[in-house]
Amino acid sequence: FVSGLIGTAQTPGSPVYLDRLSQKLAQCTGATCSCKGDDAGSTNACLNVAPYTAFTGWSGAVSSFSSKYRQDDTTDFFAYASSPEVSLFDTIPNITGGAPFISVDPFRVSHTNAQDWIDAGLPADSVVSYLETIKEQQSDPNAVIDIRIPQTPAFLDELKVVMNEHIIKINEKKLQRLTGDDLFSSEEEKWEVERKLRAKWKALIASYDRENSQNLLEIYQRSLGIYAPTYNNQDLSKIRPVGLTLSCILLATSLGFACWTFRHRRNNIIKVSQPLFLYTFCFGCFVLGSSIIPLSIDDSTTSVSGASKACMAFPWLVSIGFTTTFAALFSKIWRVVRVMKSSMAMRIVEVKYTDVLGPFVVLLTMNVVLLLVWTILDPMKYERTYSPQTLESVGSCQSSGNVWKYCVSLIFVINFIAIIAANVLAYKGRNIGSDFVESKWIMLCTASIFQVMLIGAPLMALVSENVVASYFVSAILVFVIGESILLFIFLPKLYEIKTRTGSSKSSKNVKISMPSVTPSTRERKSAFPSSRDSVEQRESGAQLKDSVVQGEAELGGE
Repeated sequence: FVSGLIGTAQTPGSPVYLDRLSQKLAQCTGATCSCKGDDAGSTNACLNVAPYTAFTGWSGAVSSFSSKYRQDDTTDFFAYASSPEVSLFDTIPNITGGAPFISVDPFRVSHTNAQDWIDAGLPADSVVSYLETIKEQQSDPNAVIDIRIPQTPAFLDELKVVMNEHIIKINEKKLQRLTGDDLFSSEEEKWEVERKLRAKWKALIASYDRENSQNLLEIYQRSLGIYAPTYNNQDLSKIRPVGLTLSCILLATSLGFACWTFRHRRNNIIKVSQPLFLYTFCFGCFVLGSSIIPLSIDDSTTSVSGASKACMAFPWLVSIGFTTTFAALFSKIWRVVRVMKSSMAMRIVEVKYTDVLGPFVVLLTMNVVLLLVWTILDPMKYERTYSPQTLESVGSCQSSGNVWKYCVSLIFVINFIAIIAANVLAYKGRNIGSDFVESKWIMLCTASIFQVMLIGAPLMALVSENVVASYFVSAILVFVIGESILLFIFLPKLYEIKTRTGSSKSSKNVKISMPSVTPSTRERKSAFPSSRDSVEQRESGAQLKDSVVQGEAELGGE
């Protein structure tokens, strides 16, 4: 206080505050900011005030390894030095007694008695202003105190580095003779400072937590007197390796069978099975396997924003992967059944790849449209909720509205109907069997998918409240669907090629074609005899089987 010429006032406030959820500035209200005066109900009277109390006191400690005698003596010294009488002498500079003008800030309530300061010779107006400001700061529920945790110097050093870099940029603008708004930092520049500082501080926190048993967050909360232990019993850290392992297996299997198909692409068995469909199976199952990766992401592995993006990535990858794989299955069994019908009618039919793209395009379009509606109108966001009763925290993906319920229901119904249709087609072609037609294995694929969805849907509903169980069930369902499709489709071919290599080589240059002559009425009659002639029935069955094989071989050679 220089002859009463210096005054003290509260830190200025702002009519807006930073909304942590939206990360945008919002107008102050009575529920979010301090409102004072007669106009407390008015928005203009509400200010966002966060008084910084700066240095708030001294602390002392004595090692527990010291002798009890030394501990007692040290404790007595601390008690004496911080006693009201002695500490007041060190706090108030006695300018009338010739004492040096060196003191510490008030750190006891008794230090805020204005009369003691006035008696020491300090100007009354300045003293009252100074002490009342301190009292106002200390009583403000939004007061900010200095950091009282380990690594405080390191935190402040990083703050200085980042701020100095920002100030240097401002000085560069001054050198360019910029004025007005051009001289001030843009919103992007301000957020860049925040992002840099956040990254540096997070690195310091992570480094400390790795080397110490007690984490910094707990220490910081204890320093504020607000610590309450929370138990995150639904943490994915223990179950995450299981899900990622399943993902890696499915990804490796998809890539492996794709490479195997390319290697044996000239083999008749692969030709008849249409390599394009086999590649489609591999691609769809690869996308399915990759969906487990965003499913494994939560706020322990990335930011809340990153976890929110992973929330919507999972249904997109699952839907696209499943649709691609299942559409290939549906198209393939539909192709086989169509060839079978043409063979029974004793006529030639040409089924091109473009003819079977219809089911794929329709199914994929319907899924993508619903996903877009879901993503735009009611996207999932990652949120962690805390329960003060159970002291538990639960992090999960949640949508704010009801649009997601309709979208998920429609996606499930559409795909479930498609599965039923595929099973009906597979049942119709169940009796077609040869070395080249895989209708039996396609039927097993569609049946397994039907069973998984029939069991998995109610199971997912039962465990929806438990994040760990829901994660495990989802990962298992994705893995079972993808692996069952790959194994049912590729293992029989792998076995046939391995056991009949010689046969494959000898038939490599043989061209099998459908009959090109329209059968006469007599031939048709012999092809479909009455039930009384069992010998002719067996011959007709053999002809039908061979004609289906011929038709598939002709299609595979396209």
